[in-house]
Amino acid sequence: EDLYNTVLERCATKCQNDAGCRYFEDLIERKQLQVESLALPTRQTVLRLYSYATEFDEKAFEYFNQWFETSSKKPEHLRFMINSVVYGSILHKRLITAFTFVEKCLIPVEAFPDPACCTSLITACAEGQYLKLALSFFDYTKERYPKFINIFHYNAMLNVCAKAAQEQQSKKLLHDLKARGIKPITMTYNSMIEACMFDKKLPQAIALYREMKAENLKPDSYTYNHLINCCAPGSDLDKALVFYDTMIEQSLTVPVFVFNKVLNLCLSSRNPERIPEILETMKKLKVEPDSTTLSVKARYEHAYNKQ
Repeated sequence: EDLYNTVLERCATKCQNDAGCRYFEDLIERKQLQVESLALPTRQTVLRLYSYATEFDEKAFEYFNQWFETSSKKPEHLRFMINSVVYGSILHKRLITAFTFVEKCLIPVEAFPDPACCTSLITACAEGQYLKLALSFFDYTKERYPKFINIFHYNAMLNVCAKAAQEQQSKKLLHDLKARGIKPITMTYNSMIEACMFDKKLPQAIALYREMKAENLKPDSYTYNHLINCCAPGSDLDKALVFYDTMIEQSLTVPVFVFNKVLNLCLSSRNPERIPEILETMKKLKVEPDSTTLSVKARYEHAYNKQ
């Protein structure tokens, strides 16, 4: 079995998950391995393969359930197995399944997922905007395992709030983490500023920007990107240009969509003077224009008879 596990482990390491699953099925069919009597390392490897495979992900649930019933229920053994299934469930967009596994299998035996797995679970909620589910899991974790919670859990939860445009909930989380003696990082404030973005709450975003600087946290490209996205056409153009100029002055990475946002603000605010300069900066920085950039440029040239 050790030899077979070495081959399976190599498949997992090389991301040849489907091939590893087919190899394992062949071993079972030829009765060279017995599913029910596999040693723990082999079980762990097999679950890694099936959880990430494109063809056999259902088998991950089947094997886990079978081994869970016959396992020693030692937390350190179960934690590794459940992490594989949870990561696989997230990969295959089965978020409810992932939370169900944690609730029914791990929590009763005190085999809570490791911090990275918990963070991945919460982060995955942002994509589907499962705000209530994420908050419920986060609150349970805080209550049951208070020493277990760290800044990365909070950042993951703030990311969920940002995607759901929950600015007030973000403020509560910031207050809570500070009350626990956890120091926020740049990513913490970035998510909070992002939550202001959807309703164009620029004053609130600027207040957070000033707060992070007061705490000696250095804004990055994401900070300024979110701040610019909080700016509305017309009244906020000057502020957007200040944020944009700061990015250029500090040699921060300016992606094409940030250039597009600033160009659009200039055009829609009927203040096109800086458009040629911004387009020239894109060229100097070797930022490839996309269809949006070309559309703004064409509209500018048509409106102001520029060639």
